[in-house]
Amino acid sequence: MKPSTLPLRLSVAIAAGLWPSLGQAVDLSGLPSLRLNGFGTVALSHVDGPEGWGLRRDLGYRENQGGSQLRTDSRIGVQANYEITPQWQATAQVLARDRLPQVKPSDSVEWAFLAYQPNDAVTLRAGRMALDVFMMSDQRNVGFAYPWVRPNLEFYGGLPLYGFDGMDAAYEWSRGDARWRVKAAYGDTHTWTPIQPGAPAVEAHLHNGISAVLSREEDGLTVRAAVSVSNIEVNSPASLTQVVQALQSVESVGSPEVAQQANALLTPMAKLSGRVHFAELGVVYDRGPWLIQAEAARIFSDLYSLNAKAAYLAVGRRMADYTVYGILGWVRPDNKAAERPDWSALGGAAMALGAEASNGLNAGRTRERSVSMGVRWDFHPQAALKVQWDWYDVDDNGAALWSGRDVRGGHPQVGTVALDFVF
Repeated sequence: MKPSTLPLRLSVAIAAGLWPSLGQAVDLSGLPSLRLNGFGTVALSHVDGPEGWGLRRDLGYRENQGGSQLRTDSRIGVQANYEITPQWQATAQVLARDRLPQVKPSDSVEWAFLAYQPNDAVTLRAGRMALDVFMMSDQRNVGFAYPWVRPNLEFYGGLPLYGFDGMDAAYEWSRGDARWRVKAAYGDTHTWTPIQPGAPAVEAHLHNGISAVLSREEDGLTVRAAVSVSNIEVNSPASLTQVVQALQSVESVGSPEVAQQANALLTPMAKLSGRVHFAELGVVYDRGPWLIQAEAARIFSDLYSLNAKAAYLAVGRRMADYTVYGILGWVRPDNKAAERPDWSALGGAAMALGAEASNGLNAGRTRERSVSMGVRWDFHPQAALKVQWDWYDVDDNGAALWSGRDVRGGHPQVGTVALDFVF
């Protein structure tokens, strides 16, 4: 079975096989402490944009050639919770979805942790858990849990980080009518991401990550803030190493002006390790017919392509079994686009090198805005049908989130029909 069709085929099989019993619990009478549940999505999306551009939910998905795609948003997951004692619980979650070909099968295990809750206020966990620095960390793959088809592309698309291996501790308390929660975590994670169109993905390791989250909830309003810092190391592909070595040669033999231009290209390409600082603010208002959700984030890093700021605002209104919504998204890099040097005096090979280096750096930049509109129909207590339209305004040298792109900008549009379900 081809990897790209696995999530879709599993989703269809689950939907067809379990649909008559969606409202019934799984019979686990022989195992009273074990609870099994699952979630899935079957979705068809169509991209109308520059030739060859394809939509990905985030950079952790494989590239595609655009047009109509079933694999972009289709996925299936199963979760098991086992209560060992009233204080101890084990949780595991497995997810089948579209992934880059370099991803290991073990990465399909999204969660696998042991939790200890000595009292109602304290929770300690160890193992593989959701990386809780985003508003939607726990339900990012569970389409049934939110009104729209997918998390906002500008905010979540450049962050293909879902979980980490480590430990965390949370403490909750009440003050008046407000419920407060603070969480601290430590651990490691990794992800695969393409650094150039058509090139094999490279692995990025984040070590010794430390994060903290503070949230307050009262009367339908949740406000939260998260910060994290970690060490990052990106494996260098052979193609990048060759470009770096060639730039070093130009830097050493060229004039002072050429050396300066070569260094401007060389420095960000050669820097593949350092620190990453992340800060996020999030707000959710969910009361009565209205749902308002917004997040803003800032990333500071020693790596050229990671420095950026992003935000989105989503507003929805429920009307009986329907929810209509709109989303605005925005992302902008800190670094200016790399300029292509004029090395014609050094010959054609030098000109080609300058073009390759500058285009490579600019292909990793993200600078775009989006408008999304859609409707969700909850036709069953455990299933919902969604229709969504997205319009994107992508700047030149800012199309890193799109597969098949180059340094051109564009205005792609995406239409999606999705069936989300839980069981």
